[in-house]
This record gives sequence, C-alpha cells and structure tokens, in this order.
Amino acid sequence: MIGSLGTVVFEVSSDYIKTFEDFSREAHARYAKHEVLGIKPIKQFLGPELDKIKLKINLSAAHGINPTQEINSLRYYMLKGKALPLMIGNKNLGKFTIETLNEGWTVVDNKGNLITAEIEIELEEYIDSIPKITKKVQSKVKKTSSSIKVSKKIAKKNTSKKAKKVTVKPKVTKVALLGTKMGGYTPI
Repeated sequence: MIGSLGTVVFEVSSDYIKTFEDFSREAHARYAKHEVLGIKPIKQFLGPELDKIKLKINLSAAHGINPTQEINSLRYYMLKGKALPLMIGNKNLGKFTIETLNEGWTVVDNKGNLITAEIEIELEEYIDSIPKITKKVQSKVKKTSSSIKVSKKIAKKNTSKKAKKVTVKPKVTKVALLGTKMGGYTPI
C-alpha cells in the first residue's frame, strides 16, 4: 500500500493500479498586523495556518478501477465535509477535508461510460480539538481578564469616593455681581 485518504487506498499490484502524482504540501504562518500612526505596522505571530495539500490521481478501467465509483466516493466525502485521515506509507499526515475536486474525463466509451479520468484534489488540514497548550493560554487569558475586571471595579469605587468629597461652588462672574447691585440678578 502506497497510502490512503479515508477509504480510498492508493496501491499498485499486478491487476490494480491506483496511485497519485504531483503531491505538494503548503504550510503558512498566521500574523496579525497592528496599524500604528506614522510608522510601519507591528506584526504579531498568531500561530500556524492549516496545511494544504494538492495531488493528482489517475483512474483507469484498464487498471482495475471503476473511475465513476471512485469519483463519486470522493465527491461524497467533499460534499458531506468528512475529515479523512491521510496516510502516505506508514506516516499519518493528519486529518484532511477535500476542499476542491476537479475531474478530467479523458476517455469515455461509445455508451457514455467513463473509462479513464484524471482528478485533481485540494485538501485542507482539519483540526477537531483544541490542543492542551491553547487551553492553558485560554485559562491565563480568563484569569487576566477577571483580574482586569476587579481592578476596574476598585478604580471605579475609588473615583466615586473622591467624587463625593469634591463639592462644586457656583461660579461668580462680573456680570452676575453687577446684576445683583442693579437688583434681581442672582449669581450663576
């Protein structure tokens, strides 16, 4: 066995050939850019992006394969959003979902049966649980945010106490004073 994608097995034998070619894997990093006035943005590493894999599969009835059946099973996985384990040799590359499925029908017989097809598949890594290290970071964020809330409450209490002690005296202006001498005006 060369490998597998879920129940789709890649192997070569005397009467059965199903393999892939042009295998490529992409890995990216995620960054946040914080805009700052007057200088270049500050970049912050957030973590790795989901890996992407592209590969081509040649299916031929002459090699013991039913191309229509294979295409239908891959299409089913894609449309249902199934996360499939990807194995190459004895290496487990993780779980992947089929994001894109391009079919090239290269040979069709005189009854419309698909004889030979070339499929291009784009896979994206599927992570179904939060790693333990992320859970630790999340718990630290919760503790920090709760301590910030407590600090804000304390600050709010302190400012409200200070506000009670301060008394505001009315402002007396020249116009107001003149008005009192002329009779009837009260200070503002």
